Amino acid sequence: HDRPTLLLFVAGAHVHAIQDYVTMMDGALLPWLAAVRRPQDVRLAATVVPGHPNCSHASRPLQAAAVPAESDPHDWNLFAQYNSHLRAVARNASIGVLDVASIGSLRPDGHKGGLDCLHYWLPGVPDWYGHMLITQLLASKPVTAVGLKYR
Repeated sequence: HDRPTLLLFVAGAHVHAIQDYVTMMDGALLPWLAAVRRPQDVRLAATVVPGHPNCSHASRPLQAAAVPAESDPHDWNLFAQYNSHLRAVARNASIGVLDVASIGSLRPDGHKGGLDCLHYWLPGVPDWYGHMLITQLLASKPVTAVGLKYR
């Protein structure tokens, strides 16, 4: 059929080594994307948002993104490397990047709390991700003001 399809993928939150992430992206995901490519389709990859330790104590957004500790039990410190690799391979494969990490990194106050400082409540931060996606889909040119880079 000729109608465009949106493919939006996010990967990495439960990967615990940079080499495993690279293998997943380069060895499986990118070859699959190349095989299913059609000119009318929109292909986007979203960055991975690290969690915020002790998010239950957060009451407002951060002024600057916190840098995860060198090592943490969830490997959130690797997410910046995952996102760098994602941007590089997406650029080479003509895949748009939905940079949700630029917003999510500033919002420790939006997590569910308790033992879950990775996932967010709805309504909240994920609504902004949806706004970014809709903006991208409606735009006829790259939208960088909201952290979006496409082609």
